[in-house]
Amino acid sequence: MAGRPKARMVRVLSAAAMDTARRGLAVVPMAAGAFAGPWAVMFEIDESVRGVALESNLLMLAAMIGLGGAMQSLLLALGAADLGPVRARWRADAWTIARRLGVDLGLNLTALVLVCLAAVLLGVAAGVAVSMLAPTGDAGSWAALVGAIAGGVLAAFLLARWALATAAAHVEDLGVVEALQRSAELTRGHRLKIAAVQALYLCAWPGLFFAAFYLSEHAAALGVRSAQRFDQASLEAAFTLLGVLAGYESFAKVRLYREVATMEGEVGQARVLEVFA
Repeated sequence: MAGRPKARMVRVLSAAAMDTARRGLAVVPMAAGAFAGPWAVMFEIDESVRGVALESNLLMLAAMIGLGGAMQSLLLALGAADLGPVRARWRADAWTIARRLGVDLGLNLTALVLVCLAAVLLGVAAGVAVSMLAPTGDAGSWAALVGAIAGGVLAAFLLARWALATAAAHVEDLGVVEALQRSAELTRGHRLKIAAVQALYLCAWPGLFFAAFYLSEHAAALGVRSAQRFDQASLEAAFTLLGVLAGYESFAKVRLYREVATMEGEVGQARVLEVFA
């Protein structure tokens, strides 16, 4: 018996990159507003109102999650509507948009919580263990960082079966439970590749943060006169790039959905024709 066809991830990622570039005039401003905008507001609040740093940080983090989720939801809808020559099953009315946004936020928040939980648990465990063995120096901090990255990567592999839940929800107009079940069906046989790409995507987030913090810490050595403004600018640029990555992820999920949905044989083909009729 012939094995199940494998998704061509290079083709999927290349197509998603083209989608992102083609819609770049919309994606970049949306990414700046959704991801960098809340932190720019936070910097202004911290400068004008003292003693509210914690509250402003939490508020802006919630704003970034909400705005970022809304941005990804919109891009998923655009990607689903762009699957030509077929047409996705979705309607541009207020209730449909609100329901889809709620499903997307629920799925994204669940994945975010699980990834962060795995990263924190492994990071703390690794940091404490190494600190006990080497109580002096920065070994514990580096171990915590490596453990956190390992935890995020592990979570990416565990969550690969549900990687297409948001795309399936948009294209097939499904609820949360149905979207999770559909993603589990679609990703069967492709999860290792999906997990590897997700792991790289997750590693890009701390990589951009560390690059921004490194630049801000060495602003004086780089000849920057206003270190504080450079610090803010570098962080805002990093958040904007994270937003662009999030947009790229949305297009990639839709492209991957189309790739794997056409590999399910007669039953799958019939369902795809029904959905895209």
